[in-house]
Amino acid sequence: MLRQLFHQMWFQRRANAWIWCVLVIVGILLWYALDLLYNYEVQGSKPLGFNPDGVYSVEFRYNWTKPGQEDVGQDWLTDYNLLKDYHEVAEAGYFVGDAPFSDRRMFEGYCSVSDSGRIVPTFVRYVSPSFFNVMEIKPLYGTIDRDEWMGDVSPVPVVVTEDFTDSLFTRPADAVGRRLYNPYELQNGYNNTYKVSAVIPREKTERYGAYVPMVYIPARGQQFDWSTFVIKAKDDCRAGFSERFMDNMGPQLERGVLYLLGATSWNDMRDDYDLSSGTVSYLNITRGIIGFFVFTVFLIIFGTFMMRTRRRRKEIAVRMAMGCSRRGIMSYLLAEGTVLLVAALVPALIVCGLIAGYDMTVNTLMPMDMTRFAVCFLAASVVLFLIITIAIFPAARRAMKIDPAVAIKDE
Repeated sequence: MLRQLFHQMWFQRRANAWIWCVLVIVGILLWYALDLLYNYEVQGSKPLGFNPDGVYSVEFRYNWTKPGQEDVGQDWLTDYNLLKDYHEVAEAGYFVGDAPFSDRRMFEGYCSVSDSGRIVPTFVRYVSPSFFNVMEIKPLYGTIDRDEWMGDVSPVPVVVTEDFTDSLFTRPADAVGRRLYNPYELQNGYNNTYKVSAVIPREKTERYGAYVPMVYIPARGQQFDWSTFVIKAKDDCRAGFSERFMDNMGPQLERGVLYLLGATSWNDMRDDYDLSSGTVSYLNITRGIIGFFVFTVFLIIFGTFMMRTRRRRKEIAVRMAMGCSRRGIMSYLLAEGTVLLVAALVPALIVCGLIAGYDMTVNTLMPMDMTRFAVCFLAASVVLFLIITIAIFPAARRAMKIDPAVAIKDE
């Protein structure tokens, strides 16, 4: 059967050459489109590195027309303790610096004490020890000691992400206990030395963002006044939490020049940031364009193979008259389409490999690797195979309904 198949395909090589060229071009373009979608959709589905569910940012404002400006620091501390004691709050913490789901970035550079010539730029957050409980951040290596974190110790304990350790050390497990320093602090007269106490999972600052190196540093007393308070609502209290919290705690937290503005869910912040940054609009447009392209590909390939099969109705009828079964004829036609597709995918694979190798794909959120390349190319191949199968199957079934005697007479 294979010998006969290749012989007939060679005999029809002029017609098949046009179809082969179409499949090569469409295969390359379809792979590129799916790769673009993969870059955003897969990265968007990956974990953030922390859990925003049930987390709220508590927002305060100042009313400078009221007395008590000199007691702001103590008022902050009092309100923070009230937040921790609220019966619907499971955990409370605070941080200063890089803020997820916003454009508030804090950026520094750190290097190992043993290799001062290699500075790793990284995002920075100054946090309370309870911040890790609020965000459900668990160490992969090492431990986060609350007493050490709050104590005035040297070297200062820090927590780093896997991306930071990948940039500075050989393995994440090797980073625990290693010492760091900030050369920019040293230039400004601050001789702080840091020690890695724990390594945590990779983090990103937005849903459709790349993983970035992050360093967590203990928040000191002088940073308390401009900290962002975060609370974790209990599981059974999350529905309508923000409204109840404002009603119950608004009067209690109004102290001196401070007053409560509200509690904003981090899930809402994530969705709002996706909208305000234009990510949602960009993705919707991209999905629409790719969807239209796939539909166009479907029409081109579907129409090509359907017309090709319909033109061979008499040949199909003659094969039936000579004793070929319907299943055998269908298998033969599908095998022809599959061979044409495989022959087109070989040069398409080479071209796609060159495009990926020369970094001509969209790699804003994740790097090109073998998994990404293989998944997208395999998906494009499967889509083309399904379209070819869908085109051949109904056209062949209709051709098989022709009376073989009439077909032989026409031939």
